[in-house]
Amino acid sequence: GDWRKAAAQVEALAEHRARLARTAVRALRQADPGGPDGPGCYERLMRDLLASEDGTVAADGGADYLPPPVEATAVLRRADHDAVLLDTAARVYRFASAAHRRAAAQELGAAEGEPGSGWARAGSPGACWAISLPGISVSVAMAVGGRGLPAAVMCTRANQSTGNSSG
Repeated sequence: GDWRKAAAQVEALAEHRARLARTAVRALRQADPGGPDGPGCYERLMRDLLASEDGTVAADGGADYLPPPVEATAVLRRADHDAVLLDTAARVYRFASAAHRRAAAQELGAAEGEPGSGWARAGSPGACWAISLPGISVSVAMAVGGRGLPAAVMCTRANQSTGNSSG
């Protein structure tokens, strides 16, 4: 029914966002590819963001391998380098979205669920995601011992709610 259509739309949107995020992470890595002595400054920044307890790196002296914030921002503002942004109010670097954080973890070899990755392991208690589409809200919660299958899919539309459980 409606929930299957909504779930398919959510899956297509999530796959599209994941592709865009992977592209942005790859492009940012290549903005300063590094050399034989190690990775470039933007790859190091993404690794530091993944390892950071709060998901940020201080812009003022926190990452001495980065160019000054004005120069780094010129690179990060490019549409194809939008994986990381400089939060000017807080003066910290952070991932632009959860999708970019996940793509960086995958591209850089950091497993989801590691400290600082911001993602729960599939099937772990509390693993959940949600997304809103025009007129529809969808959330999926993973089973506690899960086999990677959704424990519940909940679609809500215009004060109406339908749930479907599988497992």
